[in-house]
Amino acid sequence: MRPLLTCEKHSFRKLILGLTRTNDESIIPNLKNLSNLLNTNYISYVTMLKLTFEKLKFICTTADIWSANNKSYLGMTCHFIDAETYERSSFVLGCRRIKGSHNYLNIAETMTTIIQEYNIHYSKITHTVTDNASNFGKAFRTFSTSLLPSQSTTMSIGDLNEDILDSEDSDFEDNITTVDIAISVTNSIDSTTDGEEEHSDNSDDFFKNVCTPNNLNSSSDPESRNLNNANVQALSFFNNKKKELNILNKFSTIKEVFLQYNTTIPSSAAVERLFSGAIQVLTPRRNRLGDKTFEKLLCCRAKYI
Repeated sequence: MRPLLTCEKHSFRKLILGLTRTNDESIIPNLKNLSNLLNTNYISYVTMLKLTFEKLKFICTTADIWSANNKSYLGMTCHFIDAETYERSSFVLGCRRIKGSHNYLNIAETMTTIIQEYNIHYSKITHTVTDNASNFGKAFRTFSTSLLPSQSTTMSIGDLNEDILDSEDSDFEDNITTVDIAISVTNSIDSTTDGEEEHSDNSDDFFKNVCTPNNLNSSSDPESRNLNNANVQALSFFNNKKKELNILNKFSTIKEVFLQYNTTIPSSAAVERLFSGAIQVLTPRRNRLGDKTFEKLLCCRAKYI
């Protein structure tokens, strides 16, 4: 990708006039016009994503850090399943400059800023997929709320406007204030044979509990009625012989479970593809390219991952 300033060069203007066989230089955009067009497209892109996120219940994000030309950037992408068409969509959230070391504080602050810019509520994020770098792990462990054992893989990131001790080795998880932005992280699967057997038993118990007709009762308690409704839907769904996804439209509870557990993607390959495109934008000869302009160019260029 060539710099925006290319349109001001005499050789470029001469080339365009020669190809169009005209002497009218008004057809050639100047630097100001291109900059305005870039800003307009970027604002439209962000607005489109904000409107889309308002309608979604479940979003998965990926994050990673990339370095080039002695600069570091944190890239984020988002992924979700359309509740009507059941098609998966992926978009770029940003590629933000990280100044200083790649410590857990800088990572948490940058990720929080990007998510807040798109008005993504923490409850909508099912997981954030990253690599197994220790700095990412510490960012999630430190800025996490108190969790039940069954929810130990769901961490939350918060507002970093408060002063925090800048100590890599300090362990102060018990004193962390409850935070605003929640992000979940999927770590490498480290399972043993015993763990797999235990998981299998738990899965069997889950389906037995859901699908057992004895669970159906006539209690007037709202929670019991919701449980009965879920049991009925589960039994009807498993007995249905149709395999098309649109059959989920008849089972609202099963559909919500499907969206929640299938939104998460299994790897962070999407953000790696984002960095592959970034290499073509931030070339070694463009080391004077502004950080914000770089992010706008990358978002408008990549859009769909």
